[in-house]
Amino acid sequence: MVGGPFGYGRSRRPQQSFNNVTTFFFSNFPDNYGEYDMVKVFQRWARVKEVFISRRMNRWGRRYGFVRLFNVANVRRLEREMDQAWVGNMKLYVNIPRYRRSDLVHTEVPLRGKGVQSERSNMEERNGHKFKLREGNKKEEGRYYKGKERKEWREVNKNQSYADVVKKDSLNVWKGPIFETKQQTLPWLNNSAVGFFSGELSYNQVCEEFILGGMNMVKVRYLGDNMALITPNQGIRVEDIIRTNKQWFESVFEAVEPWTDAHVAGHKIIWVRCYGLPISLWNKDCFSKVVGEVASLVEVGKATENWENLEYARLQVRIPKTC
Repeated sequence: MVGGPFGYGRSRRPQQSFNNVTTFFFSNFPDNYGEYDMVKVFQRWARVKEVFISRRMNRWGRRYGFVRLFNVANVRRLEREMDQAWVGNMKLYVNIPRYRRSDLVHTEVPLRGKGVQSERSNMEERNGHKFKLREGNKKEEGRYYKGKERKEWREVNKNQSYADVVKKDSLNVWKGPIFETKQQTLPWLNNSAVGFFSGELSYNQVCEEFILGGMNMVKVRYLGDNMALITPNQGIRVEDIIRTNKQWFESVFEAVEPWTDAHVAGHKIIWVRCYGLPISLWNKDCFSKVVGEVASLVEVGKATENWENLEYARLQVRIPKTC
């Protein structure tokens, strides 16, 4: 976040009050522009207090951020002016954040004459919806009435940070692209099975077991996590192979199931380096405890097993994909 208690730069003017600061949401700017670059863009209109650019993307896959400006006299006019600006070869999108729109109070100046007022002077606009205050309708603090229907408005916490606002709008919301596509039918998949090998084995060790067991009539492919796709040669049913070699399959796999679309890896296998562990504790039991409860040890690197590299221990672990 760019800015400070006295705004951007080395200004020694006293700190502005929060009520004199207006926040704008912006997006659709070049990827190579950072917070300092956007400060230079917005300071053409007003003095910039700070600029924040989120690390997340919006629902359309674009970068976005917030800018806070001092002493904005006409918020709507400045919003329209900045929304028409261009940054490089991209048109900038600027508007008032959703969480601050209800802070704006719209007032209308009555027409000159003998007490004649414009009909719009009795209108209240909040979040893009207008409510006409007719006779008998009361406006109380935080509440508006429209006939029998009651609309209730809650004061927004003005001390809410940018991070809180971004997290609130971003949690549990898919921000990636959404599209439709065709699903192809592969006959050989319908004649395949998925084997779940134990955590003590790696995929390479499973392949070695197939070679040593003489299972040259099947093809084994890694599906991720602890799953291997078993596909027999053409003309052979996978059920017949498993039934004939049941004892051998039970020695290699914990379970074998027919393949379906639901067989998607929920974990991933990665290599990590473990620094600072005394060499006297370099054993499989200690490594299993070091990786923690979330991860599980799969394999110890050859250089670690053979004491070739003593700077760190190289371990292969299995962790959830959400980590």
